[in-house]
Amino acid sequence: MGVWRGAVGVSAGVVVGAMVVGCVPSIEGAWRITAECPPQSHFGAITIEAQAEVEERARGEYFGTVTNNLGERGQFAAQMERSNLRVQTAWDGQLPTEALLVADPGGRSFQGIDSNGCDLTVVRP
Repeated sequence: MGVWRGAVGVSAGVVVGAMVVGCVPSIEGAWRITAECPPQSHFGAITIEAQAEVEERARGEYFGTVTNNLGERGQFAAQMERSNLRVQTAWDGQLPTEALLVADPGGRSFQGIDSNGCDLTVVRP
Protein backbone atom coordinates (compact mmCIF):
# COMPACT_ATOMS: atom_id res chain seq x y z
CA MET A 1 0.00 0.00 0.00
CA GLY A 2 1.26 3.30 -0.33
CA VAL A 3 2.74 2.21 2.87
CA TRP A 4 5.29 0.70 0.68
CA ARG A 5 7.01 3.49 -0.99
CA GLY A 6 5.39 2.83 -2.27
CA ALA A 7 4.98 2.55 1.32
CA VAL A 8 2.45 0.12 2.67
CA GLY A 9 0.24 -1.43 0.39
CA VAL A 10 -0.25 -4.93 0.21
CA SER A 11 2.26 -4.64 0.87
CA ALA A 12 0.05 -3.90 2.76
CA GLY A 13 -1.01 -4.19 -0.61
CA VAL A 14 -3.26 -6.41 1.03
CA VAL A 15 -4.76 -9.66 1.86
CA VAL A 16 -6.99 -11.67 -0.32
CA GLY A 17 -8.41 -15.14 -0.65
CA ALA A 18 -11.28 -17.43 -1.34
CA MET A 19 -11.03 -20.74 0.40
CA VAL A 20 -7.43 -20.81 -0.69
CA VAL A 21 -5.57 -24.07 -0.84
CA GLY A 22 -6.19 -25.36 2.46
CA CYS A 23 -7.02 -22.92 5.11
CA VAL A 24 -7.58 -19.23 4.84
CA PRO A 25 -11.14 -18.02 4.20
CA SER A 26 -11.76 -15.49 1.45
CA ILE A 27 -9.63 -12.40 1.66
CA GLU A 28 -11.59 -10.43 -0.89
CA GLY A 29 -12.83 -7.07 0.29
CA ALA A 30 -11.50 -4.24 2.43
CA TRP A 31 -8.38 -4.44 4.62
CA ARG A 32 -6.62 -1.98 6.89
CA ILE A 33 -2.81 -1.97 6.92
CA THR A 34 -0.40 -0.55 9.48
CA ALA A 35 3.29 -0.32 8.66
CA GLU A 36 5.64 0.26 11.60
CA CYS A 37 8.89 1.42 10.06
CA PRO A 38 12.04 1.46 12.23
CA PRO A 39 14.69 4.23 12.03
CA GLN A 40 16.84 2.15 9.66
CA SER A 41 13.95 1.61 7.19
CA HIS A 42 13.71 3.33 3.81
CA PHE A 43 11.37 5.91 5.42
CA GLY A 44 13.03 6.32 8.78
CA ALA A 45 10.97 5.88 11.95
CA ILE A 46 7.32 6.30 10.94
CA THR A 47 3.94 4.62 11.19
CA ILE A 48 2.00 4.45 7.92
CA GLU A 49 -1.72 3.66 7.74
CA ALA A 50 -3.25 2.30 4.53
CA GLN A 51 -6.44 0.81 3.13
CA ALA A 52 -6.66 -1.85 0.45
CA GLU A 53 -9.45 -3.34 -1.64
CA VAL A 54 -8.81 -6.90 -2.78
CA GLU A 55 -10.38 -8.93 -5.59
CA GLU A 56 -9.76 -12.54 -6.54
CA ARG A 57 -8.46 -13.13 -10.08
CA ALA A 58 -8.17 -16.91 -9.82
CA ARG A 59 -7.78 -19.42 -7.00
CA GLY A 60 -4.92 -18.08 -4.87
CA GLU A 61 -4.33 -15.02 -7.08
CA TYR A 62 -5.49 -11.52 -6.18
CA PHE A 63 -5.24 -7.92 -7.24
CA GLY A 64 -6.42 -4.55 -6.04
CA THR A 65 -5.67 -0.98 -5.05
CA VAL A 66 -4.11 0.56 -1.97
CA THR A 67 -3.95 4.11 -0.60
CA ASN A 68 -2.15 5.44 2.46
CA ASN A 69 -2.01 8.42 4.79
CA LEU A 70 1.01 9.78 2.87
CA GLY A 71 -1.26 10.37 -0.14
CA GLU A 72 0.22 7.48 -2.12
CA ARG A 73 -1.81 5.17 -4.33
CA GLY A 74 -0.82 1.85 -5.84
CA GLN A 75 -1.98 -1.29 -7.55
CA PHE A 76 -0.97 -4.70 -6.28
CA ALA A 77 -0.93 -8.34 -7.26
CA ALA A 78 -0.84 -11.06 -4.61
CA GLN A 79 -0.38 -14.81 -4.52
CA MET A 80 -1.62 -16.97 -1.65
CA GLU A 81 -0.13 -20.36 -0.86
CA ARG A 82 -1.48 -22.00 2.27
CA SER A 83 -1.26 -19.24 4.89
CA ASN A 84 1.46 -17.22 3.10
CA LEU A 85 0.62 -14.17 1.04
CA ARG A 86 3.22 -12.61 -1.27
CA VAL A 87 2.33 -9.11 -2.49
CA GLN A 88 3.90 -6.92 -5.18
CA THR A 89 2.77 -3.30 -5.24
CA ALA A 90 3.37 -0.76 -8.01
CA TRP A 91 3.09 2.73 -6.49
CA ASP A 92 2.17 5.72 -8.60
CA GLY A 93 5.39 7.75 -8.94
CA GLN A 94 7.34 5.58 -6.47
CA LEU A 95 9.49 2.48 -6.48
CA PRO A 96 7.62 -0.85 -6.33
CA THR A 97 7.57 -2.82 -3.10
CA GLU A 98 7.14 -6.43 -2.09
CA ALA A 99 5.77 -7.91 1.10
CA LEU A 100 5.52 -11.37 2.61
CA LEU A 101 2.60 -11.86 5.01
CA VAL A 102 1.48 -14.82 7.11
CA ALA A 103 -2.20 -15.29 8.01
CA ASP A 104 -3.45 -16.02 11.49
CA PRO A 105 -5.23 -19.40 11.79
CA GLY A 106 -8.65 -17.91 11.02
CA GLY A 107 -7.43 -15.74 8.13
CA ARG A 108 -8.76 -12.52 9.75
CA SER A 109 -5.35 -10.85 10.02
CA PHE A 110 -1.86 -11.04 8.58
CA GLN A 111 1.59 -10.14 9.87
CA GLY A 112 4.74 -9.64 7.85
CA ILE A 113 7.45 -7.38 6.51
CA ASP A 114 7.91 -5.36 3.35
CA SER A 115 10.92 -4.58 1.17
CA ASN A 116 11.29 -1.17 2.86
CA GLY A 117 12.01 -2.87 6.19
CA CYS A 118 8.63 -2.04 7.73
CA ASP A 119 6.66 -4.47 9.91
CA LEU A 120 3.12 -4.92 8.56
CA THR A 121 -0.14 -5.73 10.31
CA VAL A 122 -3.15 -6.27 8.05
CA VAL A 123 -6.68 -6.61 9.48
CA ARG A 124 -10.30 -6.37 8.42
CA PRO A 125 -11.65 -2.87 9.15
